[in-house]
Amino acid sequence: MSQHRLTRLAYGPLTLVTGSAPGAPDTAVAHTRFSTGWRKDVIDLGRDLGGLGTFSHAVDNTRENVHVVQPSGEFVPSVTEWQNWLEFLLCGTPSGSGTITYPLGTVSKQRNFVFDRTDDIFALSGVVTAGFDVTAEAGGEVKLAWRGVGVTGAAGGSWPVGPTAAYLGTRFLMGDAAVTVGGTSSVKCRSIRLSVDYGINGERYYSSFTTATPMKTDHNITLGLTLPLREHAALWAAGASDTGVQVVIQFAYSNRSLTFTMPAVRAVAPPPESAAGDPEIMVPWEGRAYLATGVTTPNAELSAVLDTTA
Repeated sequence: MSQHRLTRLAYGPLTLVTGSAPGAPDTAVAHTRFSTGWRKDVIDLGRDLGGLGTFSHAVDNTRENVHVVQPSGEFVPSVTEWQNWLEFLLCGTPSGSGTITYPLGTVSKQRNFVFDRTDDIFALSGVVTAGFDVTAEAGGEVKLAWRGVGVTGAAGGSWPVGPTAAYLGTRFLMGDAAVTVGGTSSVKCRSIRLSVDYGINGERYYSSFTTATPMKTDHNITLGLTLPLREHAALWAAGASDTGVQVVIQFAYSNRSLTFTMPAVRAVAPPPESAAGDPEIMVPWEGRAYLATGVTTPNAELSAVLDTTA
């Protein structure tokens, strides 16, 4: 055990970056690691000056410069926490009640964070999702690694009064997974990694020491599965067709489930490897998610469905 268990993290309601400023943090969230990613850079204005007669750098020539806010964290979300995370991760407008669909969105959504490290508190404002990884490995939990970009950071303040605790309840395990690749169901996987990167530039400094509103520049969605070659040699060898194959990954426990769907994944088949001591030959199945053939609706390369019914 460690004092890490005493730290606290909370985030607030979502708004579009093109809309009004987000509200104060009101929901506590459990974390296995969190970094504010907030720093104030220093610039040496004498770094290129000649005529000084010395290689030494004088502190009098330095000034505080741009402020960087690039938080990151690792989480093992409960079902309730996934409900709070998914709209922030995918940015689309969710639909449904009980069983909720989360689509991709073109415009990022922002929220404010507060981080209590037991002896000091930090506040982050205007934070968007820059990218994330959903991972699971044999014998382990379903994890979320998140990367963000914010506008401002500050030290000080106070912990919110009575934030909602969303971290209790069901969490998913790798053993809950059901994976379908094209026409092959019940695909055996030792590990799963779904990665999304939005190509956000976190250093849009214009006539300010803080970055301008972070903007998406891309949807780069990749998937990696580790498969036992003995069971899935044909799947590995085939890769994916020119039009891609649909991949569905579902984690289900009791009546709760989390499902990611990618209608068209183009895969590559890296060479299999083996080494002394390996119990069996495992092979990577890696690819990128695209819009399916004939689909013109934007942002349809990935969606998530969360069933929260008890």
